[in-house]
Amino acid sequence: MQEYLVILQEKTILMMDQSTLYLWLFLVLMVATTSANNFTFEANETKRFVYGHDGMQMYCTVCATGMYDKESNPECIKNNNLQMPGGGQTPMCKESATGGVIPGCGPLPMSDGLFWKTKSGRQVQTNSTVYEVYTPQCRNSELNRDTANVRCWETLRWDVDPADFRCTDIPFCSTVCIIVICAGVDVIVLAALITLIVYAVYRSRQKLPVPTEEPDDVPLKELSYTAPGGSNLKPRGTQRGILYK
Repeated sequence: MQEYLVILQEKTILMMDQSTLYLWLFLVLMVATTSANNFTFEANETKRFVYGHDGMQMYCTVCATGMYDKESNPECIKNNNLQMPGGGQTPMCKESATGGVIPGCGPLPMSDGLFWKTKSGRQVQTNSTVYEVYTPQCRNSELNRDTANVRCWETLRWDVDPADFRCTDIPFCSTVCIIVICAGVDVIVLAALITLIVYAVYRSRQKLPVPTEEPDDVPLKELSYTAPGGSNLKPRGTQRGILYK
């Protein structure tokens, strides 16, 4: 029985190791597929600048003439047998070709703190990259327009001219003035609150006036009363006990 349990435990550990290995292989393949296939195509594009490789899509590149024999790709040659847009060199080589350059729409402007990020996660090439979507970013400043991104089309033209993007300095008052205004409002509110508290404490401690009583030695005022018969009665005694005679 003990030997059976030991064998069962060893098989369980082996199965867990295999499952872990398969999981890691799956994750690696997913990452590789995502990075290689992260292209964005429009409905009217023929995908002439990409080719299939082990179930993935790679870029056709322009390389030195002497490299065509050993690093060219038949699918790239077939897809790009027509004249290149703008009369450029024909991309006939694999993406991994030595010195291979991916077709693009021209350099992206990078001045005054302006830089670009790619949607695919690839590095930004000097000549940009076809099918790629670029998002403009600014360092310590703000963009001069609200357009989210630009794209290099298969025609090797931009859908939006990237030269229109610039980074402008943030207005001084947009930060400092807002801070000062907020601080001023806070001070006013705090002062008003303190004033109300002080006034409430003052009112609670203020004593109401106590009614004064006349001393006992104050001379009594003579009172007169006219009786119904017309005779006047004069009181005798104190105010607390007045007798009429």
